[in-house]
Amino acid sequence: PSIGNAIANTQIYITNTNLEPQPIGVPGELLIGGTGVGRGYLNRPELTAEKFIDNPFGEGRLYRTGDLARWLPDGNIEFLGRIDHQIKVRGFRIEPGEIEHALETLGIDNAIVAAKDDANGSKQLIVWTTENDPYDDNWSSIKSKLSNSLPEYMIPAAFVQMEKFPLTSSGKINRKALPDPDFTEMQKVYIAPRNSIEETLADIWQEVLGIDKIGIHDNFFELGGHSLLATQVVSRIRISFSQELSLRAFFQKPSIEELAKQISEAKEEAFVIIEKADRSNPLPLSFAQQRLWFINQYQDGNSANYNMPAALQLKGDLDLNILQESFFRVIQRHESLRTVFETIEDQVYQRVLEVNSFIIEQEDLQQEKEQKTIIENYTREESQTPFNLSSEIPIRAK
Repeated sequence: PSIGNAIANTQIYITNTNLEPQPIGVPGELLIGGTGVGRGYLNRPELTAEKFIDNPFGEGRLYRTGDLARWLPDGNIEFLGRIDHQIKVRGFRIEPGEIEHALETLGIDNAIVAAKDDANGSKQLIVWTTENDPYDDNWSSIKSKLSNSLPEYMIPAAFVQMEKFPLTSSGKINRKALPDPDFTEMQKVYIAPRNSIEETLADIWQEVLGIDKIGIHDNFFELGGHSLLATQVVSRIRISFSQELSLRAFFQKPSIEELAKQISEAKEEAFVIIEKADRSNPLPLSFAQQRLWFINQYQDGNSANYNMPAALQLKGDLDLNILQESFFRVIQRHESLRTVFETIEDQVYQRVLEVNSFIIEQEDLQQEKEQKTIIENYTREESQTPFNLSSEIPIRAK
């Protein structure tokens, strides 16, 4: 795909291995110069020296992106891929060497970091190593320690321990021949779901992760999960249980057992009986009611800003008494539909009225020739007619 051209205060060069500019249409490495180029990698002098070089074409320094690109005849740049091991996972550019360096600090010297597609086709960071794990195969402990120095998107999803790395005919490590990880090896001792909530969560996890059998103690992120897949899980939990769950809460409780407990507790809290408010004293206005009252008073009671008109055409025989009774039942059930405002000592309060009936205003237009025009005029006038908030309930029909 074309990626455009340089932005302001930025210079772009496409060069060969000798840092000589490539002509139009010839692939080369894309280098960036200008005020946006950083100083280097923190505490990584070797990598900094490799990637940040003096600018042979002018002042300042250039950053070697490792991107393979070429100039198009129209002056734009076409991206062709990578010429080094830098990878892009979930929108983040990642230098595998940074992760390998972090592993070295934990005592794992002989490691390779690369990306592989998981069962869902999304890229996952994988570590291959030929060393014995100094933490006795406790990869969870390693991931936890890595999180102290690396951001979440740079934490590997799986570890593969090998006797030796596959090599090419020239003796270099054959990265393409590195085996796919088995995420099921990261699973704990299988314990099946014990209730309907755990069963539903297990089904969601299995579908999102592409793993057939997941126990209640398995860790979502140790099975190859990441933030994007976690977002899918949270969304499906919302649909399945009609319950809001934050992404932060999911990161804190990444096992089915923990999540099921939280969902169960939230369901119990959802059914707490709400006691009726004390009506012995005047009830204050809500923030929404305060806005409505202010705008209404600002326009001398002539504000129709909050009107929500609806025009319906009914076909067939109409029993007006039943229609009026239906409105009345709804108004009886919902106090907000029979609430007016009253002023007591310069303070506005809400007062809930006792309503005993509801009358639909009628007018017979059967003898009128211009029925459509008359109805359109009625509809327009009615929608712009304000309510008297002090005495009139906020619903009417004609």
